[in-house]
Amino acid sequence: MQKSKIFTVLDNTGQNKTVCWLGDDKFSEDIKDFDAANADDIDLIALDSVISHYFEKDELTEDHDLIGKNWDGEDNNDTVIQKITYVHEVN
Repeated sequence: MQKSKIFTVLDNTGQNKTVCWLGDDKFSEDIKDFDAANADDIDLIALDSVISHYFEKDELTEDHDLIGKNWDGEDNNDTVIQKITYVHEVN
């Protein structure tokens, strides 16, 4: 099973952004199904507010596959990921 991971990345403009690679774990399902109106989902709501883009499991093989991709999912040279500065595996 591939665990979901949260990354802090640096883009072409020097901005730090937070992106998430969704694995095939419970977190992946929870983040897709959370309800912003449900007080029980407050932690997921807070986390979702800082995630710039979610990458699906089949989009990546290794962490470094993020490099060269856009953190906003668009085709914009400014948002191209240049470097991974932090990785957190979701337990």
